[in-house]
Amino acid sequence: MDTEKLELARTFLDNVRLTQKESGKLARGRNRLSSETSDAMNIQLDSISKLIDILELPNDTAKKLCERFEEICRRRRMKMIDEIRREIYELLIFELSINTQELEMEPDQLVSVTLLSEVPAGFILQEKEFEWFKGNLGIVKRAAEKYSNPREFLRTVKETVEEILEEEEFKDFWETPWMVLHAAVHNPTDPRRLLRKVIKTVEGFLEKEKFKCFRKNKWVIRHAALKYSKPEKFLSTVKRTVKKILREKEFAGFKKTSWIVLHAAVHYPDDPRRFLRTVKETVEEILEEEEFKCFSKNKWVIQHAAVKHSKPKKFLRTVKETVEEILEDKEFERFKNSLGIVLKAVVWHSSDPKDFLRSQPTSSL
Repeated sequence: MDTEKLELARTFLDNVRLTQKESGKLARGRNRLSSETSDAMNIQLDSISKLIDILELPNDTAKKLCERFEEICRRRRMKMIDEIRREIYELLIFELSINTQELEMEPDQLVSVTLLSEVPAGFILQEKEFEWFKGNLGIVKRAAEKYSNPREFLRTVKETVEEILEEEEFKDFWETPWMVLHAAVHNPTDPRRLLRKVIKTVEGFLEKEKFKCFRKNKWVIRHAALKYSKPEKFLSTVKRTVKKILREKEFAGFKKTSWIVLHAAVHYPDDPRRFLRTVKETVEEILEEEEFKCFSKNKWVIQHAAVKHSKPKKFLRTVKETVEEILEDKEFERFKNSLGIVLKAVVWHSSDPKDFLRSQPTSSL
């Protein structure tokens, strides 16, 4: 590999991204590449086909990524340097692969963020400082797409969330910190104002008899208040959908885990049944695999993985490795006969399970 060419390619790639950003234009619309550019692109894509295969990326997605880059160069009138075209493509392909692995999304969904981000989101997630965001990958993607200094944005978000969660005024959100995170990300200038509005809305709904079914799941009302302009209509739909699904024979297996049906109705309102079928199939498939037999007595972990993670098997492998690491650590010797607590720590407190375990009194074992 020619190091000098790679350095030139990196410089050119950075300059194109910066120029595109400063233009204020969107990288949308049809490609209008000349036949000469298309031919040159196809030749270089053929030359790196082995790399694309090794990184397990679809050929059409790799081509789409490079086509869009060529189109940006054309629009911004930045002449592609033919001698380093291959190296530029290699860098783009490598960044797409890292983003795919770290953001746990399909490659085709990450073409735009790979193309335009000055700092690849996947690279940020590999840094220890930002492990805190591994349960909120979309925020890292957003930071990389929309901010010139994504790391600084993420640091500010984390600090804001931690500050708010220590304030008595917002104790209602202690069990749903993701809502504070949402406010810090989407209302960075005044997240507290948004949260106060949510609290007021929730209090109003809790007084209504028709929504008493949500009193044990206040997060649903908070979700409605946070994300919908007509929260009452949304809550009525959720209530009706959950009741209807739990009466259907196809979904009888979810009666003991109605939280999954509620999750489907809240987060997949357009087609909750499709989501539930996927969860059911995923759980059954995982339970059949020898690799995950260790979770057979804690099926809830598999259900959590299937419901909350786009790559449940990858999540379960991480859980398994982390649990084994904790149980081998002398500091946590007292938890050797309390697997349930360790699992709870790893699954529900993934950013720092050890810190959660340290806070547990001996009487809880």
